[in-house]
Amino acid sequence: MDRIGHRFAVLRRWLAAASLIIAASVGQTAAGQCLEVRVTDPSGAAVTNATASVGDRRVPTDDSGLASLCELGPGPHSLAVEAPGFQIHVREVADPEGSVAVQLELAVVAEAVEVVAVGTRSAGRQPLESPVPVELIPGERLRLSGHTETGRALQMLAPSFNFTSSSITDGTDAVRPATLRGLGPDQTLVLVNGKRRHNSALVHVLDTVGRGTAGTDMNAIPIAAIERIEVLRDGAAAQYGSDAIAGVVNLVLKSTPGFSFDTSVGQTFAGDGLTTSNSVHTGFGFGDGGFLNIAFEARTRGDTNRAGEWGWPFYLPVACGPGEPEEHFFGGCYDPREYTVDRNVVRLGDARSTHFLGFYNFSAPLGGNVRFYSFGGASERENNSAGFYRVPSVFDNRIVYEIYPDGFLPEINTDVDDISAVAGIEWTGLGGWRFDLSGSYGRNTFDFLISNSNNASYGARSPTEADSGGLRFAQTTLNFDASRLFESTGRTLNVALGGEVRRDGFGIHAGEPASYLHCLDDPSVDAADCDPRGRGAALGIQVFPGFQPSNAVNRSRFNTAAYGDLEWVFGGKFLVGAAGRFERYSDFGSTVTGKLLARYDFTPCFAIRGNVNTGFRAPSLHQLYFSKVDTLSVESDDGTTVLAEVGTFRNDSDLVKALGVPPLKEETSVNLSGGFVAKFGATAALTVDAFRVTVQDRIAFSANVTAADLAPVVPDAASFMEANLVQGAQFFANVAQTVTNGVEFSFDSLHAFRNGAVLDLGFSGMYIDTNLAEDGIRLPGQLAALENTIFAPADRSILEDWQPNTRLQALAEYRIGRLRFGGGLRYFGGYTLWDVLGLISRDRHQEFGGEWLTDAHIGIRLFQGAELAIGAQNLFDVYPDRNMFTDLFGTQWKDTGGPPYAPVVDSAGTVIADSTGIFPYARTAPFGINGGYYYARLSLRF
Repeated sequence: MDRIGHRFAVLRRWLAAASLIIAASVGQTAAGQCLEVRVTDPSGAAVTNATASVGDRRVPTDDSGLASLCELGPGPHSLAVEAPGFQIHVREVADPEGSVAVQLELAVVAEAVEVVAVGTRSAGRQPLESPVPVELIPGERLRLSGHTETGRALQMLAPSFNFTSSSITDGTDAVRPATLRGLGPDQTLVLVNGKRRHNSALVHVLDTVGRGTAGTDMNAIPIAAIERIEVLRDGAAAQYGSDAIAGVVNLVLKSTPGFSFDTSVGQTFAGDGLTTSNSVHTGFGFGDGGFLNIAFEARTRGDTNRAGEWGWPFYLPVACGPGEPEEHFFGGCYDPREYTVDRNVVRLGDARSTHFLGFYNFSAPLGGNVRFYSFGGASERENNSAGFYRVPSVFDNRIVYEIYPDGFLPEINTDVDDISAVAGIEWTGLGGWRFDLSGSYGRNTFDFLISNSNNASYGARSPTEADSGGLRFAQTTLNFDASRLFESTGRTLNVALGGEVRRDGFGIHAGEPASYLHCLDDPSVDAADCDPRGRGAALGIQVFPGFQPSNAVNRSRFNTAAYGDLEWVFGGKFLVGAAGRFERYSDFGSTVTGKLLARYDFTPCFAIRGNVNTGFRAPSLHQLYFSKVDTLSVESDDGTTVLAEVGTFRNDSDLVKALGVPPLKEETSVNLSGGFVAKFGATAALTVDAFRVTVQDRIAFSANVTAADLAPVVPDAASFMEANLVQGAQFFANVAQTVTNGVEFSFDSLHAFRNGAVLDLGFSGMYIDTNLAEDGIRLPGQLAALENTIFAPADRSILEDWQPNTRLQALAEYRIGRLRFGGGLRYFGGYTLWDVLGLISRDRHQEFGGEWLTDAHIGIRLFQGAELAIGAQNLFDVYPDRNMFTDLFGTQWKDTGGPPYAPVVDSAGTVIADSTGIFPYARTAPFGINGGYYYARLSLRF
């Protein structure tokens, strides 16, 4: 009840804030003398979705293409008119009254907005003018996609960006790994308004894409706050520092006046996953270019479930009656409850979620050439996902039958809180130098509360929920940047330089004792009150035993950096650039990276471009200091019960040192890319770029290693494990060299028709191939002989095969009058997953084929500023390939060398259970396993 009350208290706070903003926005009215602006397209038809603005006044056009700007005051004024799919039109208006006719010209969408942060430090650079591949995703496209999550919407619009779904993967059910060009989540740098964004506190340790990494929570920023997203598909560590091996994703916040409100509701074709989303955004202009933009969003999502029925016996056998033959798998006879029990007990799909988030973007002139700016926000998300059902026939010693006579489905409740704030000053000094001094702070916390569970060692005294502790990551950054453009006849030189000081902090706090202790080890409990099964009972709260005090940590590090960046342009055709960066970390030393790039424009419509750069990624504090060691009760050689440890051990632990694993160091990379840009007038453009990314000393997360594994080749380490009662261990190490080759293309075009309609078309795609280098996994010393044990094929495949090798998409939007129609056709290529559940006798892998997904939507303008839209994602209800391997608890789909496990039939021939498995679909899929989804959305724009 406390959690429910907390949720509603938070909801009330968010709604109160949103109401104040709505009231303030609606309260802004104008009257009096007006300037009428009539907007048409090249054919003379009215443009009904344009916006005319003067200073902080923004007015949309009506059905006749007319906008009225009132009470402007004495002129002259700068009038700007913009509309989706058209070039921005700016002119000076002397008279604040009367009428003005504006005819807009078509333009490729990506050409209409400047890139202000990624790929270059030259001001005014547009995407198609860039010497490196930059993809621009307008915020309006994110909204029109119908997706309510920023990460998912970006995945459906940028083929190089992957946002994999997973289920029954602990914290990864709440924060999905986001990747670029098929590399790791921590090899993509995320910026907001050009400033570094902090990472999530969560490290992915289960079998998912990005295993062993900690990325950025893309969903902590609301779509309503985003003006556009710039995706730099190229290594940029020399410009932006660590993590930019694969590229950079820059989220640019809205800075324009206006008010918008969106409310949507939808659910899957299967009838679950009900999702509601409400967002509000408002922007105010003031002074000479000052603005304040605020966005709030509240979103709830119901869980989805695509699991099958339990196909094994559900209960332990009972004694057979006189003359009755034994028929249970384990001897004895079937429990009478077998015939009536509900076997739909597992949840396989998206987690249940409640999410409140907000962001602001502020700028104010301070006089002269000085501007103050600040932006940031907060996100509060509560997720509820499930573990594996504790079925009595399999998990007998993990169940307190006095509480759960039929077993139980343990639930993982995660609280993910995120805050960030950036403040800075920009000014122009003598000689035209531009300066930027800023400071930022970001923090992410990730807490685990386990419910609907038990600690079996406590017996009937067991709590049914427990705080299992949590993770924290914080980052504080101070930046100083300076740049100047030098111009002479026929050439320009842009010089940029700067420095950075950053502090990273990572922490783990322990859970409450009942979340990790065995009852007999709890000093607050009398041993006589513990479960009579004694040390044979499993310890800790089921599904996610809490972090122990020995895991608790609070560590930090500092790094300092200096960079220089030069760009020469000769004759307006030939561009050459160079960048270099030096960084020093307090915990592992220093590194130097560099970048060379070039572009040549043969004509205004055709150019070639290419670059070579080196990069690096510092080992994250998560990889250095994360540990999750569980203490288990095991039987010793003399038959007594002792406590043993199994789990993730830190790189600086005595155990990992005994294995001969050296301290973690930075990953390094070399990126090569080249391609061309072709423009077809002002209405179409094509880009093609090929690339090769080689990553040395890539950090990977090992498989579980036992003393028996080590004894033949590293006897000293095996003896250490036995002496310290370590039953199994996992660890991080610099062990891999990967090579990623690929090609990306993008084609955008716009067409205007004489009836006033506009057709926006886009085609894009990518192909990638990631492989371990010929020498494969590089393990130190004697561990090299255990390559297939420490990093089994299943572990390697996560690096090479778990993400689609091909992505293709075709997008279209047709607008005419009050109506618009749109949709997309998307191809997710094949990928390979390994069975790593340990439920069959040997590893097996399955190649999943590519799938085509179709989206469609239609919108109608109800009245000026209001639109109703309906749409469907995955219109034809496409699912990934079905699992072809047995999950042990149902009929196997493919022969694994043993007998099938179902159906379950008693001696009378009655079928008790007949299941094709509880996992008809893999727990990991690039586009999820939910099938089709339909929605409706009401939008208001003022």
